Amino acid sequence: MSTAEELQQALIGAFPPGTHDRIDWEGTPGDHILAISQTVLAKGAVPVDELLANACPLTATSDRLRDWERALGLSGSRTARFGALEARRRAVIARLREYGPPTIPMIQSVMAPLLDYADPLDLVILEASRSGLRTAHTYTGVLTSASTAISCVYSWRVFDDGRLSDSGVQLDVTLTHGDLSKLSVLVTAPSGETATATVFGRGAAAGDTVRVCLPDMAAASVMGVWTAQFNASSGAGTVDAVEAFVEGAGRDSSGRPGLSAAKFELGVVYEEDKSSGAADIDAARKAIARITYATRISALILREADGVLPAGEYTFLPDDDNAIPDAIIPD
Repeated sequence: MSTAEELQQALIGAFPPGTHDRIDWEGTPGDHILAISQTVLAKGAVPVDELLANACPLTATSDRLRDWERALGLSGSRTARFGALEARRRAVIARLREYGPPTIPMIQSVMAPLLDYADPLDLVILEASRSGLRTAHTYTGVLTSASTAISCVYSWRVFDDGRLSDSGVQLDVTLTHGDLSKLSVLVTAPSGETATATVFGRGAAAGDTVRVCLPDMAAASVMGVWTAQFNASSGAGTVDAVEAFVEGAGRDSSGRPGLSAAKFELGVVYEEDKSSGAADIDAARKAIARITYATRISALILREADGVLPAGEYTFLPDDDNAIPDAIIPD
């Protein structure tokens, strides 16, 4: 922002050449120009500078921030009432960024200002690994009966609950047969539902693994023993191994989510050593709750700050409100 003296010199400099030889700018004429400069500064330059600053919450003054906070429903927040100016600016920016689908970059852009991170990309968002979930919900079949090498039954026990997820059942079958189009499998759920698949592929297989999908398979509960009965309309061969992917979804018999619910969970990890030191944990908790879809489960996770765990490893602590152990410890 210019000063009145700088504006005075600019106005004097705008006079035609030779004026300095005829006018004493150190006297009354100069004082007159200074008075004009002070008026221009107070009524023009300062309001324009304030307008430019207040147009963006990143540079807005305290008074203008109150308008932003009122419009965004933040007036009653702890940050709006007691926070420093920079913290209030960050809260307003985070609130403006909340509108839109909660992608990882969007979550980082919302949460990083509230946790006082200089770089949103430093904020860790934990999600379940889809490949890890698949491995956890894949069961090895055990040969339980066989009338011929290709007419046999494999079974596996599922330690999960809830209904069968929309993925249905997927079997990775290692087998040998001269014509895969002659094969079929009947899958039976613990609750009695069945489904048949007849698409194993074409041509011959010699110890190869093929994936057989039963997307239309339904089951009220996945818990218990499943069976897969293999048959061939013609030809000889063997079924050497079966790996079955089965996962529960929705609520189980006790009202808890099935194990596949982990794919709907996410955690925003606050690491104190990455923050500049002015994190608003309360505002961050409320923000993650607002931007999370009703079908997702989210939480703010506080990582221990003394470096006991290696970088990239996380665990729940009893003094974390999001940890199950905390629920059993009296206040």
